Amino acid sequence: MSSKGLWCGSFFTFAFPLHHCENQVVARGLGGSLPSTRWKERAHHLGWRPPQAGWRTLNIDGASNGNPTPAGAGGVIRDSSRQWVSGFVANIGTTSAAQAELWAFSYGLDLAWNTGCMHLNVESDSCLAIQLISSRHDPVHPYATLLSAIRRKVSHDWLVRITHTYREGNRVADWFSKHSLVYPYGTHELANPPSGLIHILCEDTIDTIFERRVVTHSDPFS
Repeated sequence: MSSKGLWCGSFFTFAFPLHHCENQVVARGLGGSLPSTRWKERAHHLGWRPPQAGWRTLNIDGASNGNPTPAGAGGVIRDSSRQWVSGFVANIGTTSAAQAELWAFSYGLDLAWNTGCMHLNVESDSCLAIQLISSRHDPVHPYATLLSAIRRKVSHDWLVRITHTYREGNRVADWFSKHSLVYPYGTHELANPPSGLIHILCEDTIDTIFERRVVTHSDPFS
């Protein structure tokens, strides 16, 4: 289950149905049934999948334990053969969780561009970050400078798809963000995966599936 957007050089189209992101929020806050709403629980079978031939996938994640607190980010680029291309981890310093997610986009796009990637899938489990990037933002927005920088990077002469993924499909990037604070301050490019990450990479390579049960809602009169 995914949502897709496509950046084509300086031309941008975006189609991003966020109903499944909203459903996760509703499910966490569900305290009882509502008379005008029908609730359903559905099982989704999730995991990381390689990109199509000729493309690479960048998985990214940012993390902060509060707003603001010390934060980090990380990501990995893999090709259609499931092979590691490059990775990064960043000790960002003190910032918010939302900004950490946006820094993950920024650092990851830099890495992908510098490795010569011309066709890129970007996968993030942050609905908020994707919404911020895909929406018009006010110049006085607190993240306006960072959002503008991300948009400039995406508008390079390449094809970039931005897609939401669940955490089960983003476990490598999640591992990086959780371990980022053991690294010195700054951004660190990784030519090879850290040893603690090998088991997750192996599980992704053999298409390991995880089940997530998601509560969805619909209008009973639809």
